[in-house]
Amino acid sequence: MPGGDCQCADGSEFSFWDRPADPAKVVLFLNGGGVCWDVRMCGFESTDSAGENDFYNWSQESAEAPADHQAGFFDLSRADNPFRGYSIVYVSSCTGDAHLGNAAQKLSPTLTVQHRGYVNGTAALDYLTKHYPNATEVVVIGKTAGSIAAPIYGGLVADRLPHARVTVLGGQSGAWPDNPDLNTTVLDKAWGAYAAVPAWAVNGLAARDWGVPRFWVQAARHAPRLVLARFDYAADPHAASEVAAWIPGSLTAMVDANETAIEAAGVTMHSYTAPGDGHGVFESDDFYDLDVGDVRLPDWLKQLISGNPPSDVRP
Repeated sequence: MPGGDCQCADGSEFSFWDRPADPAKVVLFLNGGGVCWDVRMCGFESTDSAGENDFYNWSQESAEAPADHQAGFFDLSRADNPFRGYSIVYVSSCTGDAHLGNAAQKLSPTLTVQHRGYVNGTAALDYLTKHYPNATEVVVIGKTAGSIAAPIYGGLVADRLPHARVTVLGGQSGAWPDNPDLNTTVLDKAWGAYAAVPAWAVNGLAARDWGVPRFWVQAARHAPRLVLARFDYAADPHAASEVAAWIPGSLTAMVDANETAIEAAGVTMHSYTAPGDGHGVFESDDFYDLDVGDVRLPDWLKQLISGNPPSDVRP
């Protein structure tokens, strides 16, 4: 338990996991776990597992741990796992704010939500930099909601380990839009993220202009050596379901528009887009079976982290 100000949404204890292996190669894994920002979404009323409702995990009673998965990325015995032999710091999500928040929101007389994802995530990052100070390669991987903040954490790693090669892979948040109402209502007011993150992450942007696609731009401008990449299914109905009201048109069109905007800002975004409506790739053997245009996802990732990034993959 990291202690300090770290906590889950209901005020209960937060923890993260460390899998020590090669001290020079480290993955910072930001797990998904859903998001919330109002009474309807954030209530501490279990609808499935204890500590979990239809929108998010509010305690670690239901949050996934590495031991819950034995396949995909987590099968570290497979020779074709590009992260075999890496040390892994695994950060679960139990705050409903995509690892971004630092605010207590009193949503009703009986419901106060601790959006402390940024506090929790940076505590895990403190641990990583203390225990792996000589890392030469760090890969920040965000899964679903955990991928929203991945580029910001990539910039934080670059600050703390300036001699490491840092790669960021965001998995399945490519359709989150840059919408002024979403930016101010959720990122700023509900989660307190705009005020929580370092100055470079918001430099030159008012809260209404600070949207998820711009996280990639801000990180790249701050740390130009970052290697930035995303993975998305073309029609994943769950990847951006919470923000569907702010997405005009199809998910595929939104993913493409976001990547176009990021690259128009002078940022190189490597991408692997798979066909279909899948959701989740890291925790199943789809991680190894996925093949688009004769390019297997693990082979593409192996090249991505090698220092010689691959071409984009499209259906």
